[in-house]
Amino acid sequence: MELILIRHGHGENNLGLTRLGQKQAGITAKWLESRLMKYDLMEPLFIDLFGFTSSLSQTKETAKILWPELNWKQDTRLDAPDQSAQSDVRDRVMSWLETLERLIEAQRAPAAHIMCICAVIHDAWYEAFCGLDSNLPPAKAGETPIENGSVSIYRRVRCMQDCSISSHLRMHWKFHEYLVPWKDKI
Repeated sequence: MELILIRHGHGENNLGLTRLGQKQAGITAKWLESRLMKYDLMEPLFIDLFGFTSSLSQTKETAKILWPELNWKQDTRLDAPDQSAQSDVRDRVMSWLETLERLIEAQRAPAAHIMCICAVIHDAWYEAFCGLDSNLPPAKAGETPIENGSVSIYRRVRCMQDCSISSHLRMHWKFHEYLVPWKDKI
């Protein structure tokens, strides 16, 4: 099971994507398609794909470019925080992760299924996500900027006794890979 966090393409003050942002999202879309095609080559296999965006235009526009046919669900908990609301981001991240846990538990997919959750997010939300667990790479948790159109992949790990993210979550996400698909192509 994978959680793929994709930062929205370059935009102008939450008014939508610039041409650069559209190109970033387009190249990232090709990467995402090739990633899912790898799963498709392993038979018999079915991919359960879920997509989430914030309610802001940059994430919604990026999502439509990434996977137009997917029924992307808007979730205000993924919205970028305004300056006055920085403190609530951690609570919104935790609430969203709890929702993911319920979704995963409800699915109970057969062994031949792979669940993949994609979320188009903002950099401040991603930094709050990384700040929840010391397992996540500190270089990506506020020490260096998260590139527009970048991809961070996490794999699900069950918590045994003491989960470092939260005592009431039964799982956490282990960092797997960070990449910028459009780097050196634009």
